[in-house]
Amino acid sequence: ISYSFEKASVHDLHIAKQSIPYSNLEYLKLDLYGDKAYIDKDLQLDLFENYNINLITPIKKEKGQTHLFLFQRAANSIHSSIRQPIDTLFGWINEKTNIEKASKVRSVNGLLYHVNVKMVAALLFFIFKYDFNW
Repeated sequence: ISYSFEKASVHDLHIAKQSIPYSNLEYLKLDLYGDKAYIDKDLQLDLFENYNINLITPIKKEKGQTHLFLFQRAANSIHSSIRQPIDTLFGWINEKTNIEKASKVRSVNGLLYHVNVKMVAALLFFIFKYDFNW
């Protein structure tokens, strides 16, 4: 597992473009389901050609298009049903560990410690069904 930390103001797409080249994902054939923040044809093509990753994002209306066609709405519905468990997992981790509450962290090492301890706590909760009530 790999992760990076950025300010909340940094767009997810920017982080993805910077971190994917160092992720060693080219050895896997992946379908990566991103939300609408990852709609970027250049990134999609780069990932496919250089890393064998198929980036799948929701379909958005083209300029001047008044509505999505039936097959586009169906594709978006399927995409949403695949992403929903991922979003649920992130919400569950935050609910159980309060991982986003890091106001007392004062250093990069402290932040790394905070995140790693919270992720271990989430794993232990999942294994033992114990509620830490943080």
